[in-house]
Amino acid sequence: MPDPVQQGPKMAKGWRRIVPLFGYGLVLLGCQAGVNEELVATPTPYLVRSPIAPEAQGTPRNGDASLTDALATGEAGLGAGDPAAATAYSEAIVRDPSLVPAFIGRGLVAMGQAQGDPATYQRALDDLNRALSLEPASIPARIGRARVYLDRFRFRGDPTDLDRARTELDVVLAKGPSEEAQLLLVRVHVAAGDLVEARRVLDAPVVRRVNGDSASESERAIARATVALAGRQSAEAVTAAMAALDAAPASIEANRLLAEAHLLDDDPEAALNAADDLLARREDDGPALFLRAAALARLGQSAEAERATALARERLAASPVYLARIAQMSVSLAPAATP
Repeated sequence: MPDPVQQGPKMAKGWRRIVPLFGYGLVLLGCQAGVNEELVATPTPYLVRSPIAPEAQGTPRNGDASLTDALATGEAGLGAGDPAAATAYSEAIVRDPSLVPAFIGRGLVAMGQAQGDPATYQRALDDLNRALSLEPASIPARIGRARVYLDRFRFRGDPTDLDRARTELDVVLAKGPSEEAQLLLVRVHVAAGDLVEARRVLDAPVVRRVNGDSASESERAIARATVALAGRQSAEAVTAAMAALDAAPASIEANRLLAEAHLLDDDPEAALNAADDLLARREDDGPALFLRAAALARLGQSAEAERATALARERLAASPVYLARIAQMSVSLAPAATP
């Protein structure tokens, strides 16, 4: 069965190129329009370990052990998309409304739940903006906003979000080297269709902050997998995605990438297993539902693929990008017209 080719959102003024992204024909566009800064950053006076480890930035006031526990609970569930993480962060915020790491963490949880929903993305940005208003020097909050803009672009396709993401990362990198920001910039370049620049940044030497600003092995592997998928290097994509998942078994992004990589590698059965592994932990994950449908279609299981497609369409109703992909796949699943 031929792969459906996703046409993407309607082309907007200023969009500069079209490239295939990921193994199932997703097409994304990029532009270079300028975006004004909403908040001004200043040099960070404290140690920063990771944009997804906000507890590294500061501690609860008065040494409140319950707040420390709440932050730890939130951090534990953040990477896996556990809704309990948002509850833990909210509890910490109620107890200490000035707790910057809790706002960052809750914002990133909301991003993971959005899957195209504009209101949920706005909630994520509201929390990250609040973190920056409390601590303008917060590098984790800056990188968090870049993550939200990139994720929103991937689901909604507005090219100005890529410029916003680049702006945030430029602010971070202007203050000094950051491996997290550098790796996220790789993914922004891929999303913008600039694979040459993505590879250049990925291969550039990384100068880490003296205080230990280094990305996780999973983040490094995710960047490699993203570049390999965009370059349609199936074996490299599978290897990198598996490395990302080995390093962080609960990573939603790594799991999605692995399913996508197996599809590119023409191994729909492995792609189906990867999608099902994620759905066993996160049953409402829209991209996993879509990838499951794609794998079933490749396997010739049309009836099951149609059911999976319907579930994906329902979950991703707020994502113009995925709805376009689903529409193309639905055409390929439709029975031939009677002569």
